[in-house]
Parts: sequence; structure tokens; C-alpha cells
Amino acid sequence: MLRDGSADTTQFEDLLLELRSSAAAMGLGAAVEAQRDEPDPGEGLVLLDSHLRVLFVTPAGARILGRPVIDLIGTAFLGHHPVRSREALTYHLKRAQSSGSPFQYETQSEALRGWCEIVAWPVPGGLMAVQLRTPESARGSRGQLEFLSHVSEVLSASLDYDTTLKALARLAVPRMGDFCFFDVVQEDGAIRRVAWEHGDPASRRMFDDAFTDAGPEYFENHPVTRMLASGQPQFEPELDDDKLRERSTGPGHLDLIRRFRARSMMSVPLVARGRTLGALTFAHTDLSNRRHTRADLDFA
Repeated sequence: MLRDGSADTTQFEDLLLELRSSAAAMGLGAAVEAQRDEPDPGEGLVLLDSHLRVLFVTPAGARILGRPVIDLIGTAFLGHHPVRSREALTYHLKRAQSSGSPFQYETQSEALRGWCEIVAWPVPGGLMAVQLRTPESARGSRGQLEFLSHVSEVLSASLDYDTTLKALARLAVPRMGDFCFFDVVQEDGAIRRVAWEHGDPASRRMFDDAFTDAGPEYFENHPVTRMLASGQPQFEPELDDDKLRERSTGPGHLDLIRRFRARSMMSVPLVARGRTLGALTFAHTDLSNRRHTRADLDFA
């Protein structure tokens, strides 16, 4: 448990603030990037202001709503849906605004002459992001948005930082990897491993033994330390023994990471307002035989 007012508490406050903002906004950013160069005709994005008026809409979103982009900007979002759907949709959108939680809803698209799915979530600044999906596109991306919804709930559930970050690690397994680590840079520059999780109970006990009393010396010349210094993610979609040797800090560490049985790994820095506050590491093992992809790295 951290003491109020300690340097570590300040670091964690910055870290959680960044995570909460990112959890709300990353879906919006990913959707915009995905549609910038390769629009998906079955999935559109709309950004609404606090009065639920259209601030931004992608071409795919305009097609689903049945009007040109220029004709949608500044108009009431609810006005582009069948009258019979507006009351329920108004309720869900306003509830999402007040609660900060995402929601999913199905409505009819007159332009498509069929059903479309609406997934909406608040973003910083009092705005609302809305994804419109035809049934075909909804199947492929529903899992990511459900995961983002759970992340938002976890980050808002507790003000105890250790509890929150450990819950986040539990949520990430097995969605993001067979195991994960959560490391934080303290005020004095030392790195502390604050959370870890493994999908295999026996390996989880091994992690507890290895990391519970791990001090700053554990991270001397550690891959996480090198990554935090560079500020660049590390991505190893295929890990063999040679790469494990490169990542090890010595014979003891090499023996330990061999016991992890990692076959694919990615680490990403957490940066807020120009400061690197920590790192998230995810790995797949030969227990599941999965491998990380570039899309997984982008999502992480």
C-alpha cells in the first residue's frame, strides 16, 4: 500500500491518469487511423459533441447514415436514425456520457435497408465516439471494444494503485498474452515490478517467488530498462534461445526466462506528458502456441 503524498503515489497518479485517458481514446484513434488510408465499407466512425451533434464523420460512417459528410457536420446525430429508435438511443448515449462507460446498441439503417450496430464510448473533453458497424464488420472488432470496456471499468474501480494495476494485469491475460508484467519507474529512477499475471497457476506461483522481493538490482541491464531508456517498443514475434540469451542479464536470469517458456513477446512504454512512467510486457508461451502480430503491438 502506498502512502498518500509519497513520490510513488504521484507517479502512480500520473500513470493512472494517462491510462484512463488512453482507455477512453485509443479506440477513437485506432478507428481514425484504420480508415485514413484503407476505409472499411462496413465500419464507420462518428465523433459527437456534448450535445450529440456530429463533429466528425468518416466516409464509411456517412454512407451508413445515408448522407454526404458535408451534410452531416453540425447536425443532430439522433436525427439520422428511425424515429422508433431515437428514444432508446438517446437514453443510452446520455447514460454513457454521465457514467463514462461504453455501450452497444442495434438499430436500423435506412440507407443500408437493414440492421447496423452502434458502439459508443466517452472520450476526453466531454465528447462521444460512435462506431457504426454492419453485421459483418461487427463480428471482427467486437472483442477489442469489449476489452476496452473492461479496462475502463478496472481503471475506475479503485484508488489503490497496486490493486488497480494488478487487476489490469489479470484482465490482460489471456487476451493480450499468456502472461504479462507491469513495471513502473519510481521518482528516484529505480524500476519496480508492481504487477504480474500468468494464465497457468503453477507458473503464476513461480512469478510470485521471482518477483515479490525483486529489488532495483533485478533490472540492471534488463531489457525493460533498455527499452525505457530508448522509449521505443520492443517486438519479438518469434523468440528462440538465441534471442532469449540476448535478453538475459546473466546465467541466472537466462535460466529464469527459459522457465517462462516465452515464444513471442512485446513490451511497450507508458509515456505521459513527456515522461516515461513505466512499461507493459506481454508474452505468449508454448502452452498456447500463439504469436503476437503487428496489430497486437499497435493495440498494446
